[in-house]
Amino acid sequence: MFTTSGGPGFSPGINEKPPIYAIPLGQSLAETLRLSWQSVLELGTPAWDKPDLQLPKNGNVPLLTGITWLPRQVWLDEPEKYEATCISCGRIEPLIINCEFSGIGTQKDKAIEWIDSHVIYEMNNNNEDKSLRSTVEQRQNKVDVLSTPDVAAGRWTKVTEGILKKNTKHGYTVDKCAMWVIDFATVKNAKYLEAKESVIQLHSSQQTQDAIEKIALWQKKGNTLAGKEDPIEIRSIVASIRPHVETTVSANIGELLETGGDAWEITASQYKPMMDVIAKSLSPGFTTEEVRQRMQIASAAPDMGIKATKKPCKKRGGHK
Repeated sequence: MFTTSGGPGFSPGINEKPPIYAIPLGQSLAETLRLSWQSVLELGTPAWDKPDLQLPKNGNVPLLTGITWLPRQVWLDEPEKYEATCISCGRIEPLIINCEFSGIGTQKDKAIEWIDSHVIYEMNNNNEDKSLRSTVEQRQNKVDVLSTPDVAAGRWTKVTEGILKKNTKHGYTVDKCAMWVIDFATVKNAKYLEAKESVIQLHSSQQTQDAIEKIALWQKKGNTLAGKEDPIEIRSIVASIRPHVETTVSANIGELLETGGDAWEITASQYKPMMDVIAKSLSPGFTTEEVRQRMQIASAAPDMGIKATKKPCKKRGGHK
């Protein structure tokens, strides 16, 4: 599943460029297996029954075919006639010295339908389900969120939002479930050098839609906390402290979603201690303008209050 692309002819796994995975962790192995269980009409053939298994050119990919499909073949040469010591296990016997990797085609030309139960999907502009990945489009450029702290800071909101939507779509809730989230740090598009993991604690909630809206609002407010009109020094400092705040908030997301209400406003106050220090540092003077600027900087925090919509004004004249 985690095979990456390796040049012409060496296609990645069925999920293509590795997406963000979210795996439910129960209190026991049995519960963990149960949370990942899904009922399907067509299981398919696993790779260990048919190692040269090919994906269909179009249509649905069966479950076991998809999760065990191998995008590489390894050809082993005949063992050498003489015996030698294996550098791995130390046994003395005829050794296979040479092997060759072989690609088995690409998926780009295949109109297949495949949904991985442990992948988070989001709807794109064409109303298609696309897997959530660590690389995002930002200002017409691809940005790796794992190597850009400010961009990565609020990524947990997209992950949590995707998990909640997925749980709602499948019609089940998980009581005090830990979600094991794995995403990948990328370098030069196809080369993956490290993986990042985190655990998100979720509680069952009867107000899932409200939680999704609050998370989306937090993400929106966090992304615009430092506006374009703010001086560059304020924007850079906000970008530097935001990862710390977001890490603190994401660690308590389960309790936050369960409590709701004013808890989001209290959470927004996480910015205040650091913004107070920053305000005194950037605007230490006592003139009216510097005091005003210091108060403006210190008050920077996500506004989590839902603005009430204005009632339409009645037109003058006519029926009342």
